[in-house]
Amino acid sequence: VARRYCAAPAAQEESAPAPAAPVKQAMTPQEMVDFLDRYIIGQRDAKRAVSNALRSRWRRQQLPDELRAEIVPRNILMVGPTGVGKTEIARRLAKLVDAPFIKVEATKFTEVGYRGQDVDSIISDLTEQAVKRQRSRLEAQYSEDAESKVSDTILDALLGQTKESDRPKWMDLLKKGDLDDRMVTVDVPMNPRPAESFQGGMDQGMQMVRMVPSGPGRMEKQKLKVGEAKERLKQAALNQLISAEMVVSTAVEAVEQEGIVFIDEIDKVCQGAGPRFSGDASAEGVQRDLLPIIEGSEVSTKYGPVKT
Repeated sequence: VARRYCAAPAAQEESAPAPAAPVKQAMTPQEMVDFLDRYIIGQRDAKRAVSNALRSRWRRQQLPDELRAEIVPRNILMVGPTGVGKTEIARRLAKLVDAPFIKVEATKFTEVGYRGQDVDSIISDLTEQAVKRQRSRLEAQYSEDAESKVSDTILDALLGQTKESDRPKWMDLLKKGDLDDRMVTVDVPMNPRPAESFQGGMDQGMQMVRMVPSGPGRMEKQKLKVGEAKERLKQAALNQLISAEMVVSTAVEAVEQEGIVFIDEIDKVCQGAGPRFSGDASAEGVQRDLLPIIEGSEVSTKYGPVKT
């Protein structure tokens, strides 16, 4: 079962000639099928169904908010033996449009508890991926600004009160790496903090700030090689330019509007009504807990509520 945050497939649109550099999210279903044909043999019906759903999702995002809320998302059930390309179709399209994607095994949720209470972790894991992806995007976006700020800081520490006319020459040497082995004394964060993960009864807003680095933190003077100082100062500058709210709000929106959840081995937890003489008794609980996610619900994560 592939969870599609999109509208029901609309009527086939006429394929227009592809522009030189088409927007990936706005590709027509035929263009998506042609892309999938490069990697997956056959499976034309599945490719068309998923491509139409992806196109419908893009069309839904172009609508006003009040109309968008009236369009009900749909799911796609893929049936076939192992190795025919079910997972690869969803994975390739998610990569094509740069959408958050996660694949889970339905059977793994029977291992946690009798009633499969850990099903909500599917959306939590997808949101975690989206946060990391958004953080990387913003770091690439602000990388040039951070590097410029770092270069000025290092040159100030190296040269002090030097002639302004000499500064471009030293800046060129710094960018080429010719000064990387020199020692310089600069203010750097005491303990560079990567994104951390906390669970438990902490305040949700506090968790968000700790999990997504923000601000330079406490600083101290250290004598370092210029090459090492560049890296540490750049990370501090990025933490200052990128706030936790910028990362989390965009990531949650991406999960809600673009996220794709692929639930594999769904048939292993499907049981009919009536007496059972074998099989895993927890399968019924997994079915029950999967339904809200598949049909649409609000899941609580450490980054706040996420609507599926």
